[in-house]
Order: sequence, then C-alpha cells, then structure tokens
Amino acid sequence: MDEFSTTLSPSILPDDRPFQTAIKPYCEDLLVRLGDHMPGKLQHSNRVGGLMTCICLHQGMHEAEALLHGEAARMHDIGYLSRPRAEWRTDEKPDEGEKLRRRILHTVEGEKMLGECPVPEHEFIILAREMALLHHERLGGDGPHGQDRLSRAIQILGPVDAFDGDQVTANKPGVPERSPQETLNRLRSHEKYAGAYREDLLSAIAEIENLV
Repeated sequence: MDEFSTTLSPSILPDDRPFQTAIKPYCEDLLVRLGDHMPGKLQHSNRVGGLMTCICLHQGMHEAEALLHGEAARMHDIGYLSRPRAEWRTDEKPDEGEKLRRRILHTVEGEKMLGECPVPEHEFIILAREMALLHHERLGGDGPHGQDRLSRAIQILGPVDAFDGDQVTANKPGVPERSPQETLNRLRSHEKYAGAYREDLLSAIAEIENLV
C-alpha cells in the first residue's frame, strides 16, 4: 500500500450500499485531512493497517474479515485532527503526564469523529471507533483508559501500533530512531512494555517482518 494513500480498499464490502455511499467517502475525507494535517501520521496509519491485516490472517481470520480489520485500523489516529499540529509536536520531549493527556485526547476525539459518520451503527464504524478509542490499552488494564477486557481486535492492534510507532521516522524530540529488530526487542523485554502484549502476537510480527 502507498503510505500516502487516502482511499479505502475497493475489496471491502463492495455490495454494501451504506458503506460505499456514506461511510467510505466520510472516512476517506478524514484520511485526506490527516495527510494534510500530519503526513507522518497518515503514513503510520497506513503501515499499521497493512500489518494489522497480515496479523489477522496469521491468526486465522478469513481474508475479508482481516481486510476489514486492517482498513478500520487505518482510522485509529484520526483524533489528531482535533487540535492544531503544534499541540502534538513540540520542541521538548513531553513528560509522562503530557504523554497521557495527549493519548487520552486523541483517542477520545478520534472515537467522537468516527461516531459522527452518517451511519454510526455500521459494523465498520463500530470497529473503527473501538480501535480509535482503545488502541493504547494494554493487557492487565495498564492503558490511558484502564480497560482490562480487550477484544481480539484491540489485542492485535495494540502491539501492531506500538511496533510501528516505536520506530521513529519523524523528528520526535529526545527519542532515537530504532530499527524494527530493536523495537521488537523493546516490546518483549523493556520494563515499559512488561506484560502489555501477547507473546504470540509479537512472534507473529517477528515472522511477518522477518525478524529474529
């Protein structure tokens, strides 16, 4: 997938009229706006969506369901549209309190934006809203919203988002750029991530990314 793509896959729900006429245009407009607002977040979102699809397939989902999950995952960071870019990018590394504030803000706002879709009760939007709100949650409830009963989709999205997000490709103050292998090692062994993600999902990422 082109990392700057702002279109959803034509293979998703091709015969679903509400999706094709209302939901797909609404979500694609949000992706266009995200690309204009924070291009790096669009790139990240597209990479997360692609890896999400691969992991879902690896976990035994049927192809159509895996693609649906992957495309919904592309919407997870839409909440960054809620504030000026300067509020998310500063010259100094944010402290833990500020990190938590930003995580709560963009997840809550993302869920809200997707809920304003013309067909908010549609399965795609329900899934995308859940992903937007809960993608920073961790096993055991150690996340910004303290959720400890995570759906299968969120259990998969969490490490996928962390894996891509921890490899810093944009200028983030005070954070070194890491290789995919270094990131995977951190997700497995760093105290920051202790017990956060399922080992079988980290192993699946390693297999798909050809890492040790």
